[in-house]
Amino acid sequence: MAITTPHQTTPVSPEVHATVVDPFANAAGVTLQEMAATEAAVRTVYEERVVEPLGEVSATLSLTGNHTGSLSLELPRSTAETLARRILAGVHDDVNEELLRDCVGEIANVIAGQTKALCAGTPYHFTFSTPITAAGRQPPRPAPDGTRCIVIVFVCDAGEFAIRLCLDKKDLPAAS
Repeated sequence: MAITTPHQTTPVSPEVHATVVDPFANAAGVTLQEMAATEAAVRTVYEERVVEPLGEVSATLSLTGNHTGSLSLELPRSTAETLARRILAGVHDDVNEELLRDCVGEIANVIAGQTKALCAGTPYHFTFSTPITAAGRQPPRPAPDGTRCIVIVFVCDAGEFAIRLCLDKKDLPAAS
């Protein structure tokens, strides 16, 4: 399954891109290179009003500090399985559900940690919770009240994946 861009989206302003998107995108690139020996490139970035699920496997972390919200790493199952086989030494057959979710949770955790280091000393520094993982397609839902949801879609040789950042509106530069 490929990640498709929903119809109800808006572009992200250059300021939001520079202050929020770039650190998370750079962190994801470093994380996938170090953990799975793959290059991840940003395919598209957009803001959404309705949260459309982007994959069957996800890990979500709460973000607190100077800004509040959440980070969700969302992957099609095939992408998650390919990355898990690369990351989990000795796993060459089907990756069981528990290992798959643990691996996706660890990828999200490392992305958050890398981003935290990149944002240290800026107005966008944060702390984060332990990831909560889920498997299975979720239904679309409205963006949480008072938040703006920014989606970064990546492509790599293992497939596509996305990071969704739902942040308090007051914590982001004004929408363009």
